[in-house]
Amino acid sequence: MKILMISAILPSPYTPNSIPTRTFNLMKYLNERHEVTLVAQHDQMAKDDQIDTLGKWVEDLVIFPHHYEMGRRGIMNRAKRLGQFLKEGTPNSVLSYYSPQMQQWIDEKVAEESFDVITCEHSINEIYVRPEWQKQIRTIANIHGSMYGTCQKYLERQTTAKKKLREQLNLPLLKRYEQQYCSKFSALVTTTTEDKQQIKALQTEKSITVIPNGVDLNLFSKRVRDLGGYQLLYVSHQEELAVTEEVNFLCESVFPELKSRYPEIMLTLLGIPNQLHHWGEVSGIRIADKRSSLQTLLQQTTVCVCPTQAGLGMKLAPLRAMAVGVPVVGSDRALEGLNVDGKTVNLAAMRANRLEEYIYAIGRLLQDPQLRQRLSQNARHLVEKNHDWRKLTEQYEKVLMANVNYPATTRSLS
Repeated sequence: MKILMISAILPSPYTPNSIPTRTFNLMKYLNERHEVTLVAQHDQMAKDDQIDTLGKWVEDLVIFPHHYEMGRRGIMNRAKRLGQFLKEGTPNSVLSYYSPQMQQWIDEKVAEESFDVITCEHSINEIYVRPEWQKQIRTIANIHGSMYGTCQKYLERQTTAKKKLREQLNLPLLKRYEQQYCSKFSALVTTTTEDKQQIKALQTEKSITVIPNGVDLNLFSKRVRDLGGYQLLYVSHQEELAVTEEVNFLCESVFPELKSRYPEIMLTLLGIPNQLHHWGEVSGIRIADKRSSLQTLLQQTTVCVCPTQAGLGMKLAPLRAMAVGVPVVGSDRALEGLNVDGKTVNLAAMRANRLEEYIYAIGRLLQDPQLRQRLSQNARHLVEKNHDWRKLTEQYEKVLMANVNYPATTRSLS
């Protein structure tokens, strides 16, 4: 089967962000059995050798330049972007990844009937798929998460009146936008059941399959032993505004309370924005170097803390910590889609949403090595069973192959 994967964001197995990691692993394993062409955009941060290496994992790699311009702040600029959204019906976050040259290349390949299936790896790539293509080729939207659903959750949280007004204006526009783009595709994929329900609420009749995020079990192998101690780790993600709230909550509220009980405690912050580096001046808080290896840090960590407040789809930080065998304390948002607790489930992570819940859960784990061992074993087993990229790619392959006639192949995923 000949597959065209569209990903404006350059795939990578090493980033802390879920979008490039998910795309890379699905692409890698699909190409073992099928002919995958990846069309992507060149990130200015990406080095030439990274792109050369990426080309080894696909049948063909087509790269276009990315001319992303950061949206200016200020009331007038925000009003301008809102007006553009109202007029065009597409969010600025999607338009910023649009390349006319990339669109022309894709149009030509579809006209030539070069592929059996097209996948959009994240909803920002939906802009490249034309509605009329449904009649001639199978198209899949690998959504990752609902922007409309995320906006709804944001409004439910306590926030400023100014931000609430902005999101209240965006909410009906995002609903209309997601209804329109979902209707273009043959089938849809989400990373969590909650995201599936949010997409179904848009009254789409399209088939929706849940395929969670995974972990490279070789890259994040289970650690040999728990070193104990009082080492906490926070790993940043791509939602900068949410990261700011999360780090401030940890450093202003959670950490001081824990330090009063455990004076030797240390909190390491990995990948946080530069404007939050002042927290490194606080005794007991350390800012990890950007080049620090997450695998190495996890080997030294007692508890991984994930107070995630926002973002699309399933989060990688808790998954990777669980794969290594590090106990996780996380919010409902951090643990969304992960079957970690409940009456019929072996406890694989501890849930916390309020300050007192974080203090209790982290304190218990710091004091109880047997509880840490229990969570470590259960978490690794859960990841091996439900979040192995090879197994997840087999599920994705079934979605791609439905109702498609393609030449037989001798390649195998096993």
